[in-house]
Amino acid sequence: MNKWDELLGPSSKWHPLLDAKKVVLNQAANRINWAHNGQFAAALSPSMGLTDLLSKLPTNLSAVAKVVQTTAQLSKISSALETLQLVSTVGAVASVAGVAVSVAGFAAVLHRLDRIEGKLDQMLTSVDELKRAVSDVGGALDGFFMARLGQARESLDRSLVSSERERLELARDARRLFQEAKHRYFELWKRADPWLTPQIPLLTVRELQGRYVACAVGELYAEFVIGDENTMAHAARGAATVLRETMSPSDPVRVLRRRSDWFATTAGHMPAKQAVAIAGAVPQLAEELKVASAASVESIRRIEALGADGELPALLDAPGYEILRAMRDAPGVDVYALGRLEEAA
Repeated sequence: MNKWDELLGPSSKWHPLLDAKKVVLNQAANRINWAHNGQFAAALSPSMGLTDLLSKLPTNLSAVAKVVQTTAQLSKISSALETLQLVSTVGAVASVAGVAVSVAGFAAVLHRLDRIEGKLDQMLTSVDELKRAVSDVGGALDGFFMARLGQARESLDRSLVSSERERLELARDARRLFQEAKHRYFELWKRADPWLTPQIPLLTVRELQGRYVACAVGELYAEFVIGDENTMAHAARGAATVLRETMSPSDPVRVLRRRSDWFATTAGHMPAKQAVAIAGAVPQLAEELKVASAASVESIRRIEALGADGELPALLDAPGYEILRAMRDAPGVDVYALGRLEEAA
């Protein structure tokens, strides 16, 4: 038995303590604290198996609860999912960080980096507004940068099983690659102004935002492995600020009006059949914007929570790479607690 056999508690162990009010949930940080003194009890994180299932849930929020209840593995832990609001928010979350409850959701984000399958790459070479933005940034951002993200992901993954010297080198290399890609996607965003560019579909806008978040999360994980709590917190604040001030739809009404007007104008210059299809898309805009706004808020919350997780090594008396490795290898489909739960049970 190793220390993680004692410190890795399934939901069947921590959720009864929550129901009995022996621990209280800190939703902002995705942790539970002892009720009698408010001190840290455990950090909560999904297993790789759970995040894989959650990432496949439908984006239609009304369908999510039904799928959870009818999926055997998810129905068994539905109370834990509801406690962490994963059932209600996962359908709205656009970013690859969306279902990573804390920094220990490392494996999920690495897995989902390989599964960004929207139309952004195609749009970068077919939409004039994006083509000009790419040209202004000064380099291709499609396949090349996805390849760089893959390289960064591999370096980060290898850092968990390397010697100390190589671990730091690999983590620093991953940090550099994630930072570079994050900067490029941010510059592309500023030049394209995608919320107010109706030629860019909202799903593509959300994918571009998601790639930025993926890079930001990857950078934070690299900082976690390196072990610099202050730098990690600083990086999280910076990414959250960018998401809040630049990448969120700060004025959804304006976005809706701009895109609705463009749809109406475009439909007026098309054959009747195409015009009907364009007009039919207009009523969906408001709902899509609602989901996009929820996704932005959730991404900001997750990034801020990740920044706070820089203190987990001290709280758990374990280096960051061990924590990430333990959660990467956590078995089954569940939400685990990292901490000692028997002290006040």
